[in-house]
Amino acid sequence: MDSEIVHFVGHSNGTYILAQALQKYATMKVDRVAFIGSVVASDFPWDDFFRDGRVNKFRNDRSESDWVVGIFAGFFQLLGKIVPASFLTDIGNGGLRGFENSAGPNHRENCYFEGSHGAPTQGENLKTLATYVATGEDRSRDGLRQNPKPFTDVASKLNWLVLGIGLLIFTFVVPFEILTLPCMQSFYQNLGWHQGYVQIGYFLVLLGIISTI
Repeated sequence: MDSEIVHFVGHSNGTYILAQALQKYATMKVDRVAFIGSVVASDFPWDDFFRDGRVNKFRNDRSESDWVVGIFAGFFQLLGKIVPASFLTDIGNGGLRGFENSAGPNHRENCYFEGSHGAPTQGENLKTLATYVATGEDRSRDGLRQNPKPFTDVASKLNWLVLGIGLLIFTFVVPFEILTLPCMQSFYQNLGWHQGYVQIGYFLVLLGIISTI
């Protein structure tokens, strides 16, 4: 294999890293790309990179129960349409809904694998990924499901509502003592912070961690 040819297989946050690199470094070229549980926005301009010869082949493996992408990454994509900040518009639900800007036969949407966020990284699909990188042959379409799970499908479309309910639960329902260590409670109280703000802070940290798993 030519040492100058680069292939890429990425899962979750790894897909975001490659998408960012392609946008930031004009000389970067990748031959074969495989995304799994991608958190990249569904309107990512793959057609531009194919046309410019910077990506030769692309495969997007999606899971039927990938609520991480559907709810969290999907919410960022929705928010990015309202607040046009780069860190919001780059994140999205391409790993569940697929990518809109196709480049023809070299762009394959493999959906849906049985399981959740990391399902395509397990079992026989690892062999198909290895074959894809080594030869470019894509054997992963056999036996895949046609649609995401109903819960994931609905929750991803109503991600703002799901997150809103989650925020209310963490702010007003979950006991403050459960969310903070005893040694930290006195610290927060001495600062005079309201317990609700601390709970919201915990929720935002949790949201950030889950959305980049």
